[in-house]
Amino acid sequence: MRNNKFKFLSYLLVFVLISILFTACGDTGSKETESTTGAVTTGQSSVATTTGVEEKKIDPLGKYEPGIELTFVRNNDSVQFSGNDSFDNNVWTQTLEKDLGIKLKHLWVAATTDVWAQKLNIAITTNDIPDFIVTTSAIEFKRLTDAGLLADVTEVYNNYKLPLLHEILSAAGDIPFKSAIIDGKMMGLPISGSVSDKCPVLWARKDWLTKLNLPEPKTIDDVLAISKAFTEKDPDGNNKNDTYGLAVNKDLYQKVGGNLSGFFNCFHAYVYEEYGYWLKDSTGKLVCGAVQPQVKAALQKLQELYAAGQIDREFGVKDETKIHEMMNAGTIGMTFGPMYTSLRLNDSLKIDPNADWRPYPLVSIDNEKGMPQSSVAVNNYIVVSKNAKNPEAVIKLFNYWCETRFGESCTPEVFEKLCRNKDGVQIFKYFPYVLGRPDQNLVTHREIMKALETKDISKMNPGIMDSYKKVDSYLNNGDVTNYGIARVFGPGGSQSVLQGYVDRGLIKISEFYGNPTPTIAEKWSTLKDMQLQTFTRIIMGDAPISEFDKFVSDWEKTGGEQITKEVNEWYAAQK
Repeated sequence: MRNNKFKFLSYLLVFVLISILFTACGDTGSKETESTTGAVTTGQSSVATTTGVEEKKIDPLGKYEPGIELTFVRNNDSVQFSGNDSFDNNVWTQTLEKDLGIKLKHLWVAATTDVWAQKLNIAITTNDIPDFIVTTSAIEFKRLTDAGLLADVTEVYNNYKLPLLHEILSAAGDIPFKSAIIDGKMMGLPISGSVSDKCPVLWARKDWLTKLNLPEPKTIDDVLAISKAFTEKDPDGNNKNDTYGLAVNKDLYQKVGGNLSGFFNCFHAYVYEEYGYWLKDSTGKLVCGAVQPQVKAALQKLQELYAAGQIDREFGVKDETKIHEMMNAGTIGMTFGPMYTSLRLNDSLKIDPNADWRPYPLVSIDNEKGMPQSSVAVNNYIVVSKNAKNPEAVIKLFNYWCETRFGESCTPEVFEKLCRNKDGVQIFKYFPYVLGRPDQNLVTHREIMKALETKDISKMNPGIMDSYKKVDSYLNNGDVTNYGIARVFGPGGSQSVLQGYVDRGLIKISEFYGNPTPTIAEKWSTLKDMQLQTFTRIIMGDAPISEFDKFVSDWEKTGGEQITKEVNEWYAAQK
């Protein structure tokens, strides 16, 4: 009998990155000093009037005297506080007020995503938004823009950005910036995450492969053979029929554990992005990946795996938390997932000290290369209210963040004060938005590998130093609490797999990166639900594989045909 009675666990993931920043323009209403008073170095630039006469010096990190207030709202994304700290009074708010003369004030904080949506809707409806916002979706950005509530930040960004900020915002190329341009105006700055970090990886129990004398996965046939053996050959050695070959969660191609996006990619199928994964067809037009013939072949194979008992019969009611629990307990031996999947698997070693999850590149169903999917589409934008008195202050905030987190000002003392975890509290999350370098994880991996070889850490960034010490602690001291992070950044880690994707030019990026079209905004949620329900029924055998053809037809009739037309109109306008 399979043991399906597991206690649900809560996992908190420290995600190393994302990316972006902000902008603004106009009269400051306050006097700026010629330099900052903090530990951060600064640079100045001149702004000329239309007559060519220099009007004033602009200091991208200048302190306001007297100080100003900057209002903000945020989604409480698992922020925890130490002692008497709060959103409006903590080491970050105190430092920003001391060094920049900027007093942050939260108008409201949403405890959940549903509350965020409700509060933001009211703010838009009543034309009552704070000085700046970080949107959680491209649709929110579009609504704020359409409502005429946002400032054009082109000039203020160009005037106030520091080189490091611009370097970080430009790391993903110019496509994300194009998505923020409305009628020739930059209406916000896009937060473009790492292209490589979005790519799926295949994770498998290396100790089980060794025990069953199986090769590491190089082809789709290897993956299928591993799934069968992990199910039928008692890899945990308990003489019970209680293991599954492949993890699948109820959301299919979303979340972490049991994410099937990578499985579909092995069949050259691309089924999910926030607003569809869009590919060029033979005529050069864009088509939605979820309705292409390759998807049918992948679904057929998943249906076979399910029928053979290699996928949990009850996956349709199990979320990612349950899947992680099963993987940690030694019930599932293989999963497709993101590069940070191992951070959810630390408990594996508590139950089985020999447990060894390893990341592998995606394989292919044929002689063509397996190409992992990714996207440069943007959901998060930092936007400034058109009524903000000091729009440039937003740029200053993120200049300061970049210099203290990634620049020469990131000394061990500054990092200790503003960024390090303290008593389990992530101090860096106190900042309004954790802007990261899109390439930071690859940089961290390369620096750690170099340091492991040379033993020279004298010039290492304090943030990277933290990760290096954890990797070293696991490799040389056997500290299993750092197992997960070692499997990300250490030798043979997931970042080495992603580096291979980059070096070999394998990453396949969705061709659509624009804001949601009118019909996407109206119909996409319905189409997404239709897709999930149909694919789940097919995998579970509740519907024949021919149901996919009906899904394609229904998809087109329910808005897909019109969306395809709108996406191609957008695409033509980019040329």
